[in-house]
Amino acid sequence: MGNAGVRAILADYIGRPDESFDAAHYGIALSPEDQRRRFLIQSILQVDGLDLDAYRRRFGTVALEDLPDLSELEQFGLAALAGGRLQLTDAGLERSDAIGPWLYTVGVQTLMEAYELR
Repeated sequence: MGNAGVRAILADYIGRPDESFDAAHYGIALSPEDQRRRFLIQSILQVDGLDLDAYRRRFGTVALEDLPDLSELEQFGLAALAGGRLQLTDAGLERSDAIGPWLYTVGVQTLMEAYELR
């Protein structure tokens, strides 16, 4: 995108009335499963990793049972379970751009692809 395109985006953003920021004008309502995955993805992609107790308090379920695929991260040396946290290893952090989308549901992937095609 060139300078003119960036300027147009910024001008549109700056010119919006304050009320327009009261609510999002894009996105989807996440299912309970996708809400759990979103929390998990946002947590695990951070250096501190996923606090398993915080997950259980928030959702009332066990993360590793909700998403058994997480065990594959450990099997391939991309994550380690220690001190009640599931944390990505250095190798996992290097691959975080792939790990996040790998954890998306098919429904979210489909919606994202459809949005990008518009």
